[in-house]
Amino acid sequence: MVISLLVRPGSHAIDGTAIAVLWPPDRVGHEASGAVNDCVTVGQARSPDQDVEFEVLVLEEMAVRALSPGTNDPYTAVNA
Repeated sequence: MVISLLVRPGSHAIDGTAIAVLWPPDRVGHEASGAVNDCVTVGQARSPDQDVEFEVLVLEEMAVRALSPGTNDPYTAVNA
């Protein structure tokens, strides 16, 4: 069976929207679709544990804010 995920970690998913496509269709049943649903965690916010891109964006935002004229903190920017 081939499972193609339609969403990535950190993507928005609306209730009732497909998150994966299973192929071939003749092998897809309640057991297979239930197994895929059990492997996917849906939460209210992005998590740095499951979404590496989110953590990088947080560090990037910290560095940019540290270099802003109002703050001007190069030490924090370098550490980020």
